[in-house]
Amino acid sequence: LVRWIRNDGTMIYPDQFIPIFEKNGFCAELDLYMVELVCRQLRQWMDAGYEPMTVSVNQSKLLFYRSDYVQKLCQITDQYQIPRTLIVMEILEGLAAESIEELNKNISVLHEKGFKISLDDFGSGYSSLNLLARLEIDEVKLDRGFLAGDLYMENEKLKVLMKNIIRLAEELHIDTVVEGVESGDNESFISRIGAAWGQGYYYSRPISAADFEKMYLEKEV
Repeated sequence: LVRWIRNDGTMIYPDQFIPIFEKNGFCAELDLYMVELVCRQLRQWMDAGYEPMTVSVNQSKLLFYRSDYVQKLCQITDQYQIPRTLIVMEILEGLAAESIEELNKNISVLHEKGFKISLDDFGSGYSSLNLLARLEIDEVKLDRGFLAGDLYMENEKLKVLMKNIIRLAEELHIDTVVEGVESGDNESFISRIGAAWGQGYYYSRPISAADFEKMYLEKEV
């Protein structure tokens, strides 16, 4: 997760600066910078003897279709000697709006190099189940809106919809992550309907790499 921290310690959140970066084209540079930060951090943890873990990084449309995109990613992972299977590229469904065929070509190249691909925020807009069948993705993340306000508790149709999206993804050999898990009831529900993973404040709010190491990694050494 990206945060812009000023010299005085105050924080600017993504929704405040990402729209500006999308307009001026800087998002592509930010994406690569975040990949490098992830690889640098993984290298530090691996050198310290921690078992390496998979980390997801968001990728914008501007970067994903850049001609030197894959080359840049490979240069970064090679520089820090990070196995590419540890890096998951998260893309939004909007990338498929123009050409699924072109998108799959890029995904295929990334797969050849060892990277994994996740489709983020599925269901946030006008998602089509057709995307799951046509995109060569490794993971799909169900948007937090499915769990918002605990509407699923009373809405049987919503329960059926989520359950069958997860079942369909499983049959297509696509891992599932449900976003927006904020309570034990949320977790129990996504577990019952077969989700592979949950993500949300129930597990942790966004924290720094130092806090993550202190809270989770030191126990493993």
